[in-house]
Amino acid sequence: MLVLLLGVWVYRDVGSFAFVQFDDPALVSNNPYVNRGLTADSLRWAFTFEESPGLHAEPLARELWSPLSFLSLALDVQIAGLDAAFHHRVNLYLHLLGTALTFLFFLRLTRLPLVAGMVAAVFCIHPMHAESVAWISERADLLSTLLVLGTLNLYLAWKLRPAGGGTWMWWGALSCFALACLARPVAVVTPLLLLWIDAWLDRANPAPDAKQTAPRDLVARLRPKIAFLVVVVAVGVTSLAMKLVHSAAPSGPGANFWERVVEIPFALLFYLERTAWPHYLFPYYERYPQPFLIATMVGVILIAIVSWGAYWLRDRAPEWWFGWGWFLICLLPVIGFAYTGSSFTADRYTYLAHCGLAFAVVSSMARLVTRWPGWLIPVLVLNLFYLARIAPLAHRSASVWEDSETLFRQGVRAQPSSGKNWNHLGALLVDQGKVDEGIMHLKRSIELGGMPDAYYNLAVVTLSSGGSPGQAAKMLRECLRFDPENGRAMEMLGELLGDPEQVGLFDAEESRSLIERGRALQAR
Repeated sequence: MLVLLLGVWVYRDVGSFAFVQFDDPALVSNNPYVNRGLTADSLRWAFTFEESPGLHAEPLARELWSPLSFLSLALDVQIAGLDAAFHHRVNLYLHLLGTALTFLFFLRLTRLPLVAGMVAAVFCIHPMHAESVAWISERADLLSTLLVLGTLNLYLAWKLRPAGGGTWMWWGALSCFALACLARPVAVVTPLLLLWIDAWLDRANPAPDAKQTAPRDLVARLRPKIAFLVVVVAVGVTSLAMKLVHSAAPSGPGANFWERVVEIPFALLFYLERTAWPHYLFPYYERYPQPFLIATMVGVILIAIVSWGAYWLRDRAPEWWFGWGWFLICLLPVIGFAYTGSSFTADRYTYLAHCGLAFAVVSSMARLVTRWPGWLIPVLVLNLFYLARIAPLAHRSASVWEDSETLFRQGVRAQPSSGKNWNHLGALLVDQGKVDEGIMHLKRSIELGGMPDAYYNLAVVTLSSGGSPGQAAKMLRECLRFDPENGRAMEMLGELLGDPEQVGLFDAEESRSLIERGRALQAR
């Protein structure tokens, strides 16, 4: 209860936040399959991305197949319309419910209320998790994690049940897992967590003849996972097929598989650093133009040391082996093996992963107190100090999501070398009527390599403020040079070239070709 109250205090302001111009329009407020509530069209589109005549969703909405999350957002609209406050409150309720399930799981696993409470507190108020709570578009993360936690709780209850009975728990775990995958396909790693839980329970309660029965035990351990594996295959194949059919091929930063793999050590180092010192948090971290050699080497060395140390301590302090494995398993689908976007890391990916690290640290403290009871008060004080330190940081991280301008100004503070962040801020300021400041930021974006969007936005500003059509056309051509399939820029350039009054620009044949191709690209 105290942890939940702490969460309510930290996120007390989210009910007054607005939609932000960062994925929210494409996924929610401007998505016709969400903003009209629950309809037959929204149900069909959520599962198939099949669009109805006259109802076109932006390509971003088709980047990730997560039907249950889209239907959840549509249900919010059905109940309260496009009331951002209601959406934010639902996100908070899901997060608090997930916190409660985190506490119940680790209480069942350890039978130590203080350990479970501290792990749940880290899950609830770590500043890196504010993004998942305060960003309406991250409903998929909240809903999927909640269902994964439901899976873990039911599975653990089934494993710890008295002999006989409890079949409903296994079926409940399987059902929660299937729904979690429908909310966000990255939940497919859950069966690995179930195997990890099996290994923990076997270590806590070893059989007398474990070596002789090991092969038989392995088969018995895998048999209940077959149904989970069927779900993994079904969801994986469906998700991949939807991406191949409805999403454009990845291009730009992060598109190359080997480039992502090389960056994995650095990404893990980045996560560990931000976990210990959560500063300058933002939903988008610019990918380095080439692997950062020193950071990658440091990452490899640190990960090797932590992994070797956890393995070496697996008998004396098994919580480190369990917690480190948990952390890596949760990050497995988003660490670089699969394309997840141009941002090389994201705070939201640690939402469930942090539970493993928190469990390792807090369980070690509990082991210390068990051996030397005199350390109880210092350990309690240290934990309370830590919570007192991260709680205001989490509140500050959540407040960044109050509105679009606050969010984008945080972006340029967090990563002043990111052209994309300057472009977001510049375009927003132009929309708000702060044209001069907006143009200055858009030009800064171009200087830092934030094209092609910055060129497109500058062209729009040039035309809307009565500037030279020739200058606007030049910017649009620059945009298309960097992004040859930008349908919006192509159509706008075609309209400029099709105006007979624009002497020196008029080209009817090229205009017609650009407009047709631009509209076709936008309709994909």
